[in-house]
Amino acid sequence: YHVKWMGINNRTNPRLIDESESPDMSNFVLSEIGSIEERDLFGYYNTSPGQLGSNAITGLFKYYRSSPSTGKFFIATAGNRIVKGTAGSFSTDITNPTLNPTSGTYWSGVNFNNYIYLFNPSCQMQRWNGVGTTTNITTPSSTNCSFGVSHKARLWAGRSDLYQYRLYFSSVNAEDFEPPSLGSGGFIDLPDMT
Repeated sequence: YHVKWMGINNRTNPRLIDESESPDMSNFVLSEIGSIEERDLFGYYNTSPGQLGSNAITGLFKYYRSSPSTGKFFIATAGNRIVKGTAGSFSTDITNPTLNPTSGTYWSGVNFNNYIYLFNPSCQMQRWNGVGTTTNITTPSSTNCSFGVSHKARLWAGRSDLYQYRLYFSSVNAEDFEPPSLGSGGFIDLPDMT
C-alpha cells in the first residue's frame, strides 16, 4: 500500500501532518540535475568483513583526536575484537592482547581528553589514543563497567558486575577513578530502588 506523496509540509506541527507529507528532507537528496531522489540508506561501507569476521556488530563509535595530531576514526566492536575502520574496510585490529571480552556482549564508548574510552560488562575498561592497541584503565582495579559518559570535565562510568548501583567519577580532566583520598575522583553508591 503506497500513499500518494504530497510533498514537504513545514508549516504544520510534524505530529499533526498527514502520513503522505514530510516535515523535512531527511530521506531525500537533490541529484546533480536538481531532481529529488530517495537517499540510499543502506549503502555499503565495505565489501568484506575484514577483521570483524562473521561476528555480529556490538558497537560502532566515532573518535576524534586533536593532539598530538588531528585524526578521525571509525571503530567497530564484534565478537571479542575492537577494530579500526580505514579507507572503506575494517582492517586494523586494535584489541589489547590481554583483553578477553565475552563474544556478543555490547560495548559503549565516549570521547574524553583526546582518548576514546570503551566499556563492556565482561572486561576491564579500555582507552585508545589512535595509536597501537587499547589499554586497560587500572583504577578502579579490575572493575568492569557497562557504560560511560563525559560530563562537566569528568568521565563517569557505571553498572559494574560487582557493584551494580555504584557510579564512578574521575578527577577533573583526568581518567583516574581514585578514591577521594588520592585525588578528586571516586564513586557514589546509589540506593537500591528494588
